[in-house]
Amino acid sequence: MTLLLKLAWASLWHERVHLFCNVAILAGTLIPLLVLFGAKTGVYKALLDDLRSDANLLRIVTLGDHEFFQDDLDRVKSWPETRFAALRTRSIADEVLVQRADGGRRQLTSMIPSGLKDPLLDEGVDVTRDQVAISAGLARRLSIEVGDSVLVISRTEVRRPLVFEFKVSGIVPAGKIAGHSILMTSERMDLVEAYIDGYALPELGLADGRPIEDRTVAFEGLRVYAQSIEDVQRLEEQIQDAFEVRTRSRSIDIAGNIKLSRYLNVAIVLIASIAVAGLAAALLFGFWAEVDRKKRVLATLALLGLSKREIALVPLIQALAISVVGIVLSFLLFACARAIADNLFGFILPGDRSIIVLDFGAVLLAVILPILVVLASSLYAAFSALRIDPAITLRTA
Repeated sequence: MTLLLKLAWASLWHERVHLFCNVAILAGTLIPLLVLFGAKTGVYKALLDDLRSDANLLRIVTLGDHEFFQDDLDRVKSWPETRFAALRTRSIADEVLVQRADGGRRQLTSMIPSGLKDPLLDEGVDVTRDQVAISAGLARRLSIEVGDSVLVISRTEVRRPLVFEFKVSGIVPAGKIAGHSILMTSERMDLVEAYIDGYALPELGLADGRPIEDRTVAFEGLRVYAQSIEDVQRLEEQIQDAFEVRTRSRSIDIAGNIKLSRYLNVAIVLIASIAVAGLAAALLFGFWAEVDRKKRVLATLALLGLSKREIALVPLIQALAISVVGIVLSFLLFACARAIADNLFGFILPGDRSIIVLDFGAVLLAVILPILVVLASSLYAAFSALRIDPAITLRTA
């Protein structure tokens, strides 16, 4: 076997022009496919990462006038697709005035129901009974920083305003919330609504008004976030079916981006299939021509004692050598192409992301598939070598 390997390599190297031509054919096909697939993966992965990091894409908001209770919230939270859910008070009562605790201007602000593990909040930022988070626009407007105290003042003309004092635990970036907003618990928002509706709040020292015991605690809507962008549509449909309400989400945009990936995959598979078919055809005729041209040499080897099986292995061994050399060269040139692409177009992606990305599965496929194609293309040449008759070949040569 060692002798056979040496003979196959010696024959291949003796006519290295043909070796370089076959390697060039292989590399010329493989490199563009690697760059094309890597660019698709890199750009689309960056797009998906941006989508996954955008909490607003995971949000589902109920529309219209509908009554939700605590049991409804617990039900939604129990669904595996739900990441976060909170009850939302009536829109007519979700605006308050916010002011620094040490004085200053007042700013009309929208309340947003929030709580622990709200996707809009950074790690370590909590919204509790005594803590709130505010939008970057409101923080800039009132010159508020994390750790400051703020007053939340209800808007009512028939009663003296209800005033809460909170500590600011976090500031939500403008990219997540625009305008002037304050994130607080649904329970605190419900107290504001109850007070506006004329109910007494004895726990806060406000005894004037209707008895709070007579009030049914109900909310107008839900603010829900899905676990992932793949769960948004399913979760939205569950909410619609369970409560018979209209909802608003970005599920159409998400579905469009997911379809885009499928269309790109189909296009790349089609291009790759045509390229591989062309590569196989070129190598098949190339290997067959090599065997046909070396009939006399192979016939002489048969007379020297090599069996037909060993002679048939010669084109297979040479094909394997060509594939290995071609794959190594392809990845070296691919690395150069990737570096050039990153230098020329890397600015379109945020951070230090590469525009061309190949995962382990793609690399493994790029190694195995060319070897299989090259070996398959050399099978006809191997069958031709099997049919060589030394006596007839040398007599007619």
